[in-house]
Amino acid sequence: MENNASGGSMKKLFLSLFALGMLFCSTVINAKAMEEELSPEIIDSSLQDVAKIKVEKVDEYTTETTYANGLKQVTSINFDDAIFYDEKGNKLNYNPEQANKVYASARGISGGTTTSGSGYTCVNGVTVSNKLVSMYTLKFKANYCNNKDAYDTLNKVYETYVDAGYSFSIISDGVMRKKENIDNSAYGGIKAIVKASETSKMTTVYLYLRVGRDKVWTSTNF
Repeated sequence: MENNASGGSMKKLFLSLFALGMLFCSTVINAKAMEEELSPEIIDSSLQDVAKIKVEKVDEYTTETTYANGLKQVTSINFDDAIFYDEKGNKLNYNPEQANKVYASARGISGGTTTSGSGYTCVNGVTVSNKLVSMYTLKFKANYCNNKDAYDTLNKVYETYVDAGYSFSIISDGVMRKKENIDNSAYGGIKAIVKASETSKMTTVYLYLRVGRDKVWTSTNF
């Protein structure tokens, strides 16, 4: 009887430890998946090991980076050609200068002559670009919506453009995830293989626009 009781206790202990182990593994895997989603993808970028000697934030959506090897990079979200709408489809009077400086979120457009007041704003025709001067450029236009108290959406990616000094091949472009969810942003853009010169190596690069939590930003690996 004692042996049976002891054996039953050991079995219960083993099953409990096994369950805890599975829970730990699941937690680690889920955490890793979220980390990969939220962190920039690292591929064989030619600038990975090159020191940045100057990073200048020109405005909220434009960053200029100068590298130790002399290369200059400009990453931007530009609203010059964008058109803003409220939830009823009414066009908002919002000029490019105001858009580039103060457009922030779905809580209403500050600085414009008209705001919807509802927390729902859609933007059509925003230009997203990342240019590594004298090497390669990725650029596209996008339509997206910020929705207060609801998930944001990336509705369209179009007019995709890749320029490389020697050759390039687009791996994928367009909307990758249309709707934000509890863990991840909506995103889309371009991923391509580029070759800056005849003697340089082939490099995989990407540029994505991400929309979530009533904000918009870029993620790129060059």
